[in-house]
Amino acid sequence: MAISKRHTTKYLEQRTSNQLNSKLGSGDFMKKYFVVLLFGILLILSCKDSSVEPELIYDGITETNESGPEPTGNIDKDDWLEQYNYVVDPTLVPVSYSVYPAYPNPTKRFFTIRFVLPKSDSIVIVLDDKALNRKTTILSKNLNAGIHEVTIDLLYGNSEIKREEALARVFLEIPTLKSFPKVHGDIKILKQ
Repeated sequence: MAISKRHTTKYLEQRTSNQLNSKLGSGDFMKKYFVVLLFGILLILSCKDSSVEPELIYDGITETNESGPEPTGNIDKDDWLEQYNYVVDPTLVPVSYSVYPAYPNPTKRFFTIRFVLPKSDSIVIVLDDKALNRKTTILSKNLNAGIHEVTIDLLYGNSEIKREEALARVFLEIPTLKSFPKVHGDIKILKQ
């Protein structure tokens, strides 16, 4: 007796279906699968990526004008670091590092940061411009002892950029001094 290909295929489909139904029971397998899948999704959503930087809170500026870093209006107590005594040698002789408020602040395009190094040291200045979704290293080099000023262009050399009013944050750090705080200050960018 010859069995046709059609009968064989139908027999295999029915047998596979019967085996699957006997393993799954009356939908128990699908219920368990759904619960495990839902749990996995919730677990993934509840995990936090520790490599993501915390959101910065921009809470104000220290107002200055074009003539220099001396405050001329509101002062944000969390901005900048006017003087920081840091012991750099075992004889416990204090030295002073100073970072002054950016000026002018607020500004449309350019602002300057003044800082003092009591000895040659490495400096890193980073501009975090959330409005343009841009984080730029402005300066990263070794500088001699003395008074230094760095002027920063908020249009990044492109006069075609049209800025809306926003806040940006500047970070200054001295990587060689591990306990030196990461100094920051907010810059108010005026609409152009």
